[in-house]
Formats: sequence, C-alpha cells, structure tokens
Amino acid sequence: MIVFISEVIKPLVFLNLIYRFPAVILSIILFFGRSCQSLLLKLYSKSLSSVFTSIFPSPRTLTSAFGSLISVLNLKVLLPDKVNL
Repeated sequence: MIVFISEVIKPLVFLNLIYRFPAVILSIILFFGRSCQSLLLKLYSKSLSSVFTSIFPSPRTLTSAFGSLISVLNLKVLLPDKVNL
C-alpha cells in the first residue's frame, strides 16, 4: 500500500513542478530584474545618449571641427603651394 501511494505521489509532484515552473522562472526573472534595474537603466541611458551624440554632436565637437576647418583654410590661404587638400 505504501509503495502504491509513493508511486502515485511521485508523478503528482512532478506534474506540480511542471505546472509551477513558469511561475518560478518568472519570479526569478523579476527578482533579478529588480536588483539589476538600475544597471539596466544606466546602460540604456548611456546607449541612448550615445545615439543622441552621434546624431547631434556636442557644441564642443562642433567648435573644434569649425576651428580645424578655419585653421586648414588659413593654411590654404597663407601657403597655397605647400598645402594639398
């Protein structure tokens, strides 16, 4: 009788684990998601800011690019034979 009960309970426990498996995985994901939320937010904000800086360069970058262009044009005006653009 005890062997029969244990043979009936084993599949029921296995079915219970299968039934609860998605809930356990979801709770683990939520637990680690909450603990890593700030890290994910930081990574997302850094990637978002890098996208914005690639589309819209910073004023410092624009100023340095404009300064480089002015210096190259000055060299071209001052030394037209020596500078090849």
